[in-house]
Amino acid sequence: MNELASVHVLTEDGIVIAAVSGEIDLSNAARLTGNITGAVTNEATALIVDLSDVTFMDSAGVRMLLELAKRLEWRDQALRLMVPADSLIRKVLTVSGVDGVVTVDDSVESARAHLAHRTGGAAD
Repeated sequence: MNELASVHVLTEDGIVIAAVSGEIDLSNAARLTGNITGAVTNEATALIVDLSDVTFMDSAGVRMLLELAKRLEWRDQALRLMVPADSLIRKVLTVSGVDGVVTVDDSVESARAHLAHRTGGAAD
């Protein structure tokens, strides 16, 4: 039996990075959503959800990501997902269509670079 997902959150330069590890399913998706959204303050410009250490994700995980996208869009905060190209989770995102709603990057560095470009013109 694999371990249920946990999340480790840190903030760098206004970007919240939520590193999720373990299994995401119906038993913990709501808790993870609460943990992640609770860490995204009004001052944050974006959220990167790092799914590189997720070992399993069912439809509840897909729903969690779509819910995060909707909440952040409403708050005008960007969302990017980080999932290695060869990950099974990447295939779940493709089959479910999540990658058509949320941009998926191969690395946190790539996601940060795109976000810096997005906000670069908006700096005061």
